[in-house]
Amino acid sequence: MRYIHRLLLIFAVGLLIVTPASAQDDVLQPGDSIDGMLTNSNLSARFPLEGVAGEVVSITLRSDDFDSYLILEDPNGFEIATNDDGAGNLNSLIGPFIFPVDGIYTIVATSLSRSDTGAFTLSVATTDIRPIEYTQTLNSRLTDDRLLALYRFRGQSGDVISIRLESNDFDAYLELASGNDPSVVLMSNDDSGGTRNAFIGPFTLPQTGDYIITARALNRVDTGDFTLTLDRVVLTPINYGATVMSEFTRSNQTLYFTFAGRAGDVVNIFVESPDEVDTVLTLNHPDGYQVISDDDSGRGFNPELNRVLLDSDGNYTILLSTFGAGATGAATLSLERAVLASLDDGPQQIQLNDKIFQDIVTFSGTSGERVTLSIVELNGHEAAPNITVLQDGLSIASLNASEVTATSFSFEIPDSGDIIVRVEDFGFETVNYEITLKRESE
Repeated sequence: MRYIHRLLLIFAVGLLIVTPASAQDDVLQPGDSIDGMLTNSNLSARFPLEGVAGEVVSITLRSDDFDSYLILEDPNGFEIATNDDGAGNLNSLIGPFIFPVDGIYTIVATSLSRSDTGAFTLSVATTDIRPIEYTQTLNSRLTDDRLLALYRFRGQSGDVISIRLESNDFDAYLELASGNDPSVVLMSNDDSGGTRNAFIGPFTLPQTGDYIITARALNRVDTGDFTLTLDRVVLTPINYGATVMSEFTRSNQTLYFTFAGRAGDVVNIFVESPDEVDTVLTLNHPDGYQVISDDDSGRGFNPELNRVLLDSDGNYTILLSTFGAGATGAATLSLERAVLASLDDGPQQIQLNDKIFQDIVTFSGTSGERVTLSIVELNGHEAAPNITVLQDGLSIASLNASEVTATSFSFEIPDSGDIIVRVEDFGFETVNYEITLKRESE
């Protein structure tokens, strides 16, 4: 009889471990981890979680058997967060998440298909948010127990900031979020800091209050040492037709400029350094994201951006950074509105190469008019031109070709006005194109 009782006890314990429904009576606390099993009769598992207002947690669901999916419900049963692959390798992650109110929340662990079965591990971890201030550089480390590093700072409305995350151990990824809810991401970045480093900025804070920086690996699983730097930056205004002289110092390795651009403007930006400082030039959109960047397209080690078409009205920012840390010396930056060749004056020739991969021409059109654009590689080389036709910032026709010496396409002009023709070739070899416009009425 004792032998039978032991068998029944072992069976009961085993059932407790593998059946998620049995865990529902226990309220999870931050720091808890539980193993469970999805079965054909239990395709999802619900776990109550005690939340304290203001506490920050990360909820992770891992499985080697199925593509995991997480749902978090508030104390009233409303779905407030979901995630599929946030923890990498088909594992799920909700967080960092700040509990808005005290109460019993519910975690739903399931598969993405809602039909797969298998073993899983659910864990809830308290996430520590560390302080950081302007001008501060912090060194830290991502570990298997700390795959996200969170930092909080307070800023004023209108502050212009930059955030840099550098690591030799992992592909760095940055997020800037509201201090009230880390899931409300204002900006994110992968590789704008060069190589595999991340950089956000310049970014203008929309309001006074707390902000949260999340530093992690792009794949969310790699670990290693990192350096995080937060700065407040000064933007130097520059107008079309102006040249500004600036100085790099050991404590100021990036210079920031701003100008007001309008949709349809085509700009050139040139850099010259009498001290032969090797620099990198970046143009950012009014929304803060990178438009284009260049290293050595100009003379010597000087970068330049040619024929860049602006697609929105707003304040654009220019970043001029030293290529190597610690470089010092002077540099001039010039901004001009490009003068475009017009197809109204006849066929136009352009040259693209490994440094200049796009050029722009223009023509005037009439609403309802049908036209044909032809492009020929003058040396008879096979090439891969990508042509986009735009009006008022919107694409009205396009052509992507490969291994051609000549091609053409026809389209109708929707509205009267100026038309932009952007020609790109990413073959990184020298090509000489001639572009011809034929109007149907001719």
